[in-house]
Amino acid sequence: MTKTVLVTGSRGLVGRRLCASLRDDGFWVKELDLQCLGESLGDVTRQADIDAAIQGCAGVVHLAAVSRVVWGQRDPDLCWLTNVTGLQNLIKAALAQSSKPWILFSSSREVYGQTSSLPVVETAALNPLNVYARSKAEGERLVLEARSHGLQSAVVRLSNVYGCTKDHADRVIPAFAGLPLKACPCA
Repeated sequence: MTKTVLVTGSRGLVGRRLCASLRDDGFWVKELDLQCLGESLGDVTRQADIDAAIQGCAGVVHLAAVSRVVWGQRDPDLCWLTNVTGLQNLIKAALAQSSKPWILFSSSREVYGQTSSLPVVETAALNPLNVYARSKAEGERLVLEARSHGLQSAVVRLSNVYGCTKDHADRVIPAFAGLPLKACPCA
């Protein structure tokens, strides 16, 4: 029997690639995203959308988020609503299923804040310094709490995700990659 996986944020940079890869590996994929050729595939902030999407799913990869620090600073209420309330809706829906799906939650290295030593180990203390980072730290807490209710879950902390999308020109990877073209020292 083919397993079904729900991917929230399915039309984002990571979500698009993940959905394609899951399908290539034989999974059925349900998508939930605000943007799909001008129409919504669902909204994590609406409980009814999550409840409908999660039906029959063996697992969920939760990527839907206000996904940049600067966007969180511009609209902190939307950041919290999407990143925290959206996850709460997902956990509530998962716990209501007779066969509880696993959840993989996409967090961020931003939960560590400024660190004095590198590399940062996974067990380092969290020190979220902005609303985006606080929303991700709260998401991690919610996911860990859900484990005590029988939900299998894991957290991944992404850092400097890059790819070929139009909004990445001001990010660190393109900036570093462009230094040789500008004849600038990399140090």
